[in-house]
Amino acid sequence: MPEARRESELIMTERDDAKARGDGRRTKQAYHTALAHRDGVPQKMLLVGESERAKVVTEFFDRGIEGSAAHREFATFWGIYHGVRVAVMCTGIGTDNSEIASVELHAVHEYDDEKDQWDEEPAKRTIIRVGTSASPQADVPLGSLGITSHAIGLDNTGLSYLHPGKRTLDDYEDPFGVYYTPDNPLAKAIFDQVRREIWDATHGVIRPYVSTATPQVVEALKNSAGQNGMPLDCGVGAYTGITTSAPGFFGPQGRQIGRLSNVILPDLQDRLARIRIPLPSGGVMRVTDVDEPVRLEDEQVVRAVNNEMEASVLNRLNGEILGHQVGAVCLVIANRNKGEFITEDGYKEGVRRACQVALDAIVQLAA
Repeated sequence: MPEARRESELIMTERDDAKARGDGRRTKQAYHTALAHRDGVPQKMLLVGESERAKVVTEFFDRGIEGSAAHREFATFWGIYHGVRVAVMCTGIGTDNSEIASVELHAVHEYDDEKDQWDEEPAKRTIIRVGTSASPQADVPLGSLGITSHAIGLDNTGLSYLHPGKRTLDDYEDPFGVYYTPDNPLAKAIFDQVRREIWDATHGVIRPYVSTATPQVVEALKNSAGQNGMPLDCGVGAYTGITTSAPGFFGPQGRQIGRLSNVILPDLQDRLARIRIPLPSGGVMRVTDVDEPVRLEDEQVVRAVNNEMEASVLNRLNGEILGHQVGAVCLVIANRNKGEFITEDGYKEGVRRACQVALDAIVQLAA
C-alpha cells in the first residue's frame, strides 16, 4: 500500500463546504481538478480536451448532470447514461495535462483523505479519451474516427514512470525496455520502426516510446462505431491503429509556420505514414495483465492512423501501470497528406458521433 500523503507531493486544498457537511469539517480536494474522494466520482470516465466537448457528452445523460467540479481548465461532470454512472472530464491540451488528470483521478478514487490512507483494493476504472486528430494517411477521410490500438509518444512525460515491478531502469532486461509495453511483441515491433524513423533520424534528440490501449476497449469502440454507422476501415468510417501523441501542435507535429519553419522533422507525417507492422495470420494483440487475447479479425497490418496530443500518457499511466481499461477515439479533422481541414458542420456532427461511440462503448464494457 502506498505511504500516507505528504503535503508537498499529493497537494490538496480545502473546499469551503463545512456548513453543507454538517460536521464542521471541510472537504479536501485535489489541487488541479477540485475533485474529492467523498464526491463519489464515477469510475467510468470520458476525457476530452475542450469544455464544449464535455457539454456535448452531458447532453446524452439520462437525467442531466448530477454532480460537477471545476478548477482551472479542468472541469468534471457526472450523471447516468443508459443506466451506467459515467463522468466526463475536460483536461485541456497536452500530455502534461493528461498526466495531471490521471494522477489526481488515481488519488480521488483510491485515496481516502479523511482516513489519510490508500484503499487496499485498487479501483477498476474505464477511461476513454474522446478527442480530435489529424491523419497522415491519404485514404483516411475527414470526419472519420481514429481508434487507438497503440500510441507513439513523442513526449517524454510517460517516460517518467516505470512499469510495474521495475524500480530502476536496470530492472529492464532490454536496455530499451522502458520505451515499449512489456511482454507485447507488437508494441516492440512498432518501437523498432519508430526508432529507425524518428529516433535515429534526429540522432536521439527525440526518443519516442510506445504504449498500448486495452484490447477490450479497442474492440468495444470498434463495435460501437459500427453500430453508430461508422464502417470499419472504409470511407468515412472508423480506422483502428497507431496514434501519435506529440508534446505540441506545430513544430512537434512537423508544421512549418512563418519564421518558426526550421523544425527538426518537417517530414514527420511522411515518416509516420511509412510505419506498417505486418501481423501474423490470425494476428493477436496482447497487453500486460490481460488474460484473454483479442483477435484482430481480418486486419493484416497495423499502421499509423492519426496524430493527437494525449493518448500515449493515458495508455501508459492508466493502462500499463494502474491496470485500468483505457482507450481513445478521435475525430479526424485534418488530413495532413492532402492538406485538408474539416468544415464547421462536419466538426460538430463528428464530435457528437465520437461522444456517442465512446459512451456506447462504456456501456458495453460495463455489461
